[in-house]
Amino acid sequence: MPYQRNTKRDHSKRDTWIVIGFLLLVVIIIAAIVLLASSSGQPDATEPTETPAVAEMPFDVPGFTMLADAPFGELNDSLYVSCMGAYSGAFVEDGTDDQVTDVLAVVVKNTGAELLEYGLITVDCGGELATFELSGLPASSCALVMEKNRRGYDASATYSNLTCERFAEQSGLIFDFDDDFTIHPSDGVINLENVSGRDFQNDVSVYYKHFEYGLFVGGITYRARITGGIPAGQFAQSVQQHYALETSAILYMTYDR
Repeated sequence: MPYQRNTKRDHSKRDTWIVIGFLLLVVIIIAAIVLLASSSGQPDATEPTETPAVAEMPFDVPGFTMLADAPFGELNDSLYVSCMGAYSGAFVEDGTDDQVTDVLAVVVKNTGAELLEYGLITVDCGGELATFELSGLPASSCALVMEKNRRGYDASATYSNLTCERFAEQSGLIFDFDDDFTIHPSDGVINLENVSGRDFQNDVSVYYKHFEYGLFVGGITYRARITGGIPAGQFAQSVQQHYALETSAILYMTYDR
């Protein structure tokens, strides 16, 4: 008798393996879901954790010592204080250049897109305010600003509440003055030549700052003013004891256009 295949039994075996395969697939899916749920919310051990922000002094300025526990950080969209410290050296903020010891100072950066015309920063020093005043700070540049009233560092005081009290961006300043004036500076003096072809009858001023060690030293911006204007084609001179070819940077001018 010829051999006949039992198709009914074969179909039964196939159905059984299909069911088993389906169940295995379900188990795998459930295990994957459980594993994913248990691992979510846990930090990845291979990912480096973020280092908390710390105060830093990016420049090597003689006479400046950073204070580790003093406040620092962003004051607004355009001002960032890198650190606070004690400064010994020439006090430039009032133009006297007197030698001082351990006067409070802050290192400020203009993180905005425009020159900062004026800024006033305060820090609480154990119930009394330290005041830092700055002007003429170009975009992306830094300045070491000394405490306006020569307040010294007090190791027993707690420094807190770093605040920007006043802030003003550029207004009425002239940066593209080459068509009107040529500046001929030298140590201790600034000479101006009127190349515009017309008379300037009102005051003409040139503004500059001290730049050294990679940043502006002092919040102060010096002003060389020519009173009474300058006739067309003429020269005028302003004696400036703070101007030095190697360490001074001319920023802008003001005059009637």
